[in-house]
Amino acid sequence: MARQKKSAFVLDFSRTVSRIGRGHPTGIDRVEYAYIQYFLGQPDPVLFLARYKGKSVLLSREAMRDFMMRVQNNGPWDSPAKLRWLLRKEPTTGAKVRKTVSRLAISGFSLSRILKTNLPDGYTYINVGHARMTPRLWPFLRRNGANSIIVMVHDLIPIDFPQYSRKNPRIRFEKWIRSVAENADVFIYNSADTAKRMAYWIERWGLPQTEGHVVLLGTDPLPKQESSSKSPDSSPYFLCLGTIEL
Repeated sequence: MARQKKSAFVLDFSRTVSRIGRGHPTGIDRVEYAYIQYFLGQPDPVLFLARYKGKSVLLSREAMRDFMMRVQNNGPWDSPAKLRWLLRKEPTTGAKVRKTVSRLAISGFSLSRILKTNLPDGYTYINVGHARMTPRLWPFLRRNGANSIIVMVHDLIPIDFPQYSRKNPRIRFEKWIRSVAENADVFIYNSADTAKRMAYWIERWGLPQTEGHVVLLGTDPLPKQESSSKSPDSSPYFLCLGTIEL
């Protein structure tokens, strides 16, 4: 009996491409970085997908290593063709990043074509970045070879606490998180609380519960600090970390 060929993983890194040059990485940015690094170190077949400005590109493992080195070093990035920015003083960082990704890609432009050409045996699509998850994406992936769709849910703040969100992002968020609930095969949750909140909304929408796994976020070791001569304060305290995103 012929051995069945193992389908590849396709990790969507659209968020990483869109965020470079827009300030310090957010928490979700760092999660996507971590998953990229994880898959770069795995023996399983994997390709990396980015979707931006009406274009899609697919990177090999080697090309993705090259790209992530540039992310860590803040470049160097390719410059767009001069005719494309003749009237500008300097092309934006985003334009340079997209130019670099396009050059590194093994295939690009039409998402349907690159998936069918490079992944004829199907694939497992993974999105951990809350990026470009429009309702029409999921049936499109199904029609173009996706055997399984895995999505990470970081939080549901816009619908759980709408008072802390602007109106339009809240409405958009509910539309796309519901479309995810209708189409994903597996959810990854960053906490048991997120899993519980997602289960509540799935039930409220009248949808069947989807397989889910709580995968806690890891940390990188902090730089070793020189010991202080001061005695540590032994009184109880809370440490709160957060970001303000505009």
